[in-house]
Amino acid sequence: MAVYIPANREFWRKLYSLERRFRKHRHGRRRTSGVELEGAFNPSDGNVHCDTSVSVSGIDIRDAEDGCCNGDCRSNCECASYCDCTACQRCESCNTPTDECSCEDCMMCGNCGEQWESCCCVPIAHESSDCVDLLADSWGERDHVVECFEGHCCEACVVYMLDHRDIEYNCFEHENTYNGCQLDGSDCGCSCECECDCLESSGGLADGEKVSPPTSMFGMCEWIHENYPVQTNASCGGHNHKGGYSALEYSWLMSEAFNNYLMNRLERWGHAMSINEGSSFWVRLLQGKSLIAKRFQPYLQVDLASKDQERYCQLNYCWSLHETLELRLLPMFQKEELYIKLVLAVDGMIESYLAGMRERHVGDWHIMPLRTQAIEY
Repeated sequence: MAVYIPANREFWRKLYSLERRFRKHRHGRRRTSGVELEGAFNPSDGNVHCDTSVSVSGIDIRDAEDGCCNGDCRSNCECASYCDCTACQRCESCNTPTDECSCEDCMMCGNCGEQWESCCCVPIAHESSDCVDLLADSWGERDHVVECFEGHCCEACVVYMLDHRDIEYNCFEHENTYNGCQLDGSDCGCSCECECDCLESSGGLADGEKVSPPTSMFGMCEWIHENYPVQTNASCGGHNHKGGYSALEYSWLMSEAFNNYLMNRLERWGHAMSINEGSSFWVRLLQGKSLIAKRFQPYLQVDLASKDQERYCQLNYCWSLHETLELRLLPMFQKEELYIKLVLAVDGMIESYLAGMRERHVGDWHIMPLRTQAIEY
């Protein structure tokens, strides 16, 4: 067991002492812990449940278990890029096959081979019937100054040259093409096919979550070690349920003072562990995110008998459902050891807070009401 638990003997001694210290006041209750680990798992592991909020491999565990492809693996498919069929190449400007393009963006001069706008062809003097010199001759103005000559043609001869150039259309020279292969031969009849497979493209992994059974704080470490996801990212959370509290202890945990204490301690833990700035840990703790609102509303949660919207906060007081405190703000780290350290640290924070409250309130059995309607303003 020691191999799986990144904590020294002194930590365990203090945590065990705190947990046992006031056990008699819990009427036989023992501390329990449970986790919901989100990430990408090997489908063959079993006991992986669907969680649509998780997006690591892009493959839903349900599709992986059914052995079918839902098409997600082809959203970033690159099979078409390997198609060398000329008929599949299309012009980006007019969206037609490149051998049928006739748009201005792809015009080329057939004489010099340059793009239309930068044609290098030289106009020929007196080529246009509207050349100023030819017109002067026709009008009998033999003594006029010659205005059109090689290297300085008149405007009419320049326009004539431009109008009578051979025109070609070359999308490739203008870098104005894209591969329009449909991978089914529907447009060009090519034999390309998509060979993407959901599990193959995801490395054989599928997204979901694993939910532990309630166990002791000490047994939870080994369960996490044996069931940790293969891959995780910022979409994954490691929800942690803490249970085994008496009504009095639970009421203490429902106070604003505890919420402030816990957030402060988690922030100190993050700095002590040198957690990267901007990582999922800091986002969930300092800002909150979708399904983890930075709101403290225990009295809207404690009586809920179903999984309603009010539970989507950093802390969820699900007493009526499970008699546990759910910490929804915990992230899934890339390193399994770091997540286990955080779970153990939270145990220590809660037990330290409860021990302090018990020392201050020995003999005081006033229990904060757990029912909203019982609150007196």
